[in-house]
Amino acid sequence: MFEVGDRIGSGARILWCEPDGALLLGTDDGEIVRWSAGGTESIASSPLSISLRAIGRSRLASRLLRQGPRAFVRTAKGTLVWTAADRMWRLPAGSDHPSLCFAFPIGHGPLFMAATPDGKVYWGDYVARRERHPSCIYCSSDDGQTWQVVFRFEGHVVRHIHGIFWDDHGSQLWLTTGDDGDESALWTLNSDRPEPVASGDRFRIVQPVFTAGHVLFGMDVPGGRNYLCAMDRRTGKVEELIPTIGPVFFGHRAGSDAAFSTSIEPLHEATESALYVGNMQTLEFREVLRLEKDRWPMRLFQYGQLFLPQNSAASGIWFTPCATTHDGHLVKYRPDAA
Repeated sequence: MFEVGDRIGSGARILWCEPDGALLLGTDDGEIVRWSAGGTESIASSPLSISLRAIGRSRLASRLLRQGPRAFVRTAKGTLVWTAADRMWRLPAGSDHPSLCFAFPIGHGPLFMAATPDGKVYWGDYVARRERHPSCIYCSSDDGQTWQVVFRFEGHVVRHIHGIFWDDHGSQLWLTTGDDGDESALWTLNSDRPEPVASGDRFRIVQPVFTAGHVLFGMDVPGGRNYLCAMDRRTGKVEELIPTIGPVFFGHRAGSDAAFSTSIEPLHEATESALYVGNMQTLEFREVLRLEKDRWPMRLFQYGQLFLPQNSAASGIWFTPCATTHDGHLVKYRPDAA
C-alpha cells in the first residue's frame, strides 16, 4: 500500500513536486535537497547559525525547536522562497547563494505561501500563541525581494491566517483563517482585500484543494467531529464526504486524485495519523493508511502528522510522516498495492 524510502539527513519534510517528478525536501539542518530516483543533491542551504545547524543534526532537538524549512514556493520566475527557523530566504533561478528576505518578529512565519502567474507572492501571519496579535497579509511584487503589508486583520477578527493559496481553476487567491467561531473562515482575495465566502466551525480549514467544480477541504475542529467536505463553487452548498479520525491539516492534488491527512492532537482520542485519498471527479474518498504516534510528548515534540507537498503533482502521492511511525522518512502511497 505504501513504499517507505530513506530518511534524508536526520529527517526531512516534503515541500514541493517538480514537473519532472523530482521532489524538493527541507532537512532539519536547513538544507533544501532535490530527491529523484537517481539520488539526492543539495540545492540550497538556509544560512542558519552554526549552533542551529548543529542542533538540526538531532531529529528530536529539531522537532522541539521547529527550525526546519516549512513554507515553500517557487515563483513565476523560478525563484525559490522558503522559511526556516524565524527567517525567510530566497534563491533566484541559477544562483547557489540564498539571501535573507524577511525576519519574523514573532513566531516562525507562515504555514503556506502562494505565487501568482503574474509574478506576485503572498503569505499571511501565523502565530500560534494564546495572546492575540494583528494578522497581516504580505505581498511581494519583486520576486520575493521585498514585502509590503496589503491588508491587516485585527486580533479580534481572526486569531491567525492558516494559509493563502492560488487556485488555478478559478484564477484567484483563497485564504483560510482560524480559530474560534466565525474567525474560522474561507475567503477570496480580490484586489488585495479578503472577501468572506463562508465561516463557522465547518470552515476551520488549513489547506484546501481546488477542482473545476468544487473546493475540497478537511475540517480542523479540535475535540469535535471532522469530515472531508466538498463546497460547490456555483451554489456554495457543502457536502460532507467522509468522517475522519481527527482534525485535517494538509491537502494535496496529484493527477486526478486528492489526498488529505489528519493530525494527532491532545483533544482527540485517536493515536494515529490517517491518510485519505479520493478521485476529484467522483468525490469518493477512503482511508488508505494509519501511522501510530511515537512515544515523545506531542506538545513538545510536535503532533503526529503526515506532511504533504505544498503544490500539485502530475501523479503519485508522496508524504513525510512527523512524530509517527517512519518519522522523517519519504513515503509513497501505492494504490496498485492497496
